[in-house]
Amino acid sequence: MFFLELLLCYLVIYIGLFLSGWGISEIICKGKTAAYKVLLSPIIGILPLSIIPIYFSLLGLNTTIGGGVAFILSVSLTMYLMPKKPPFFKQRGDHSPLLLLFILLSAFPSFVIILKSGHLTSTLQSYSAFVTIPADYFSSFSYLEKVFPDFDKPITSTLSDIFEHDEILAHFFFVSAVSGLFGLPAYKIYLALSAVVGSLLPVSVYIACREGFSLEEKPALLTSFLAAINYSFYFWAFGGQLPNIMGIVFLILAIEIGRASCRERG
Repeated sequence: MFFLELLLCYLVIYIGLFLSGWGISEIICKGKTAAYKVLLSPIIGILPLSIIPIYFSLLGLNTTIGGGVAFILSVSLTMYLMPKKPPFFKQRGDHSPLLLLFILLSAFPSFVIILKSGHLTSTLQSYSAFVTIPADYFSSFSYLEKVFPDFDKPITSTLSDIFEHDEILAHFFFVSAVSGLFGLPAYKIYLALSAVVGSLLPVSVYIACREGFSLEEKPALLTSFLAAINYSFYFWAFGGQLPNIMGIVFLILAIEIGRASCRERG
């Protein structure tokens, strides 16, 4: 029974990110990147759920509200544009079915760990606390709320240090928004969310290889496969590495876009 619940959780996260990102992807993906709208949609879907809640927090509203509004707005845009331009896979092998296998390969270790533990939670909470503690806080309070440090309670000390340095970082709000949408504490959704975001790494590598480095399909798929193996083997998601994972996913795409733009201009 828990297997089905966990599988449903992963599918809902993937579908939610896709619906959140498709409308934006349809608008901003032009030129060569237009061929990758379907693949890019879940990655782009992270952006509204990360950025919009920050502004709500600065206005005094918690991330549960900001994340809900961001999701409704982005999905509404998707529902408006999708009937006009339904998503489909391009020809030329740009969207090989093997990419789906690589996505599953990247998410599989996390799936097995959660399944063995029997509950949806991070097995290395001490490593993820620097993300889940602020995310849990922003689910109920805004950035404008005063945090009074209690040195007998390390959590308040952590939050106080974050606020003192104005660390309004997007991954706090992303985790908080998703946990708010699910109605679960951040630490319970963190490992599954890390695995889902990490599974998008092979997609970013594939697109970068195809367009940024002008590789043929087979070398691009091989590189994507190696990235998936690397991610799975070193169990990055289990060490509370969501910020690093998100950064790498978007950095690889930025390199691809930069190289492709320079090549077109040159």
